[in-house]
Amino acid sequence: MILILEGPDGSGKTTLATRLHATTGYPIYHRSKPENEEDKANMMEQLKADLKKYKNVIVDRCWYSEIVCGNIMRDDSVIDYPEMYDLERLALSKGALVIDCTGDPAAMY
Repeated sequence: MILILEGPDGSGKTTLATRLHATTGYPIYHRSKPENEEDKANMMEQLKADLKKYKNVIVDRCWYSEIVCGNIMRDDSVIDYPEMYDLERLALSKGALVIDCTGDPAAMY
């Protein structure tokens, strides 16, 4: 199962990802902001390949946060809406589940 953890900073995504990994053994996928267009292209291709490859993976923040936070934090996202929709379709075709983390991380213990 592909588990996509989304939510604001400090909402417990990484805490939950770590606990899910400990329980399930699923690898955690986490990427940082690409440095340039070539890095972005490589990141997108790698993400697509990983989504196709993995049957079980935990994605600690992904394209949804980038679309929102990129525009807020940097006045521009490193991906655009068509790219986001492509990733979303791919993830959903693999049965992905999006978990919106909005609570206090201490409540997740």
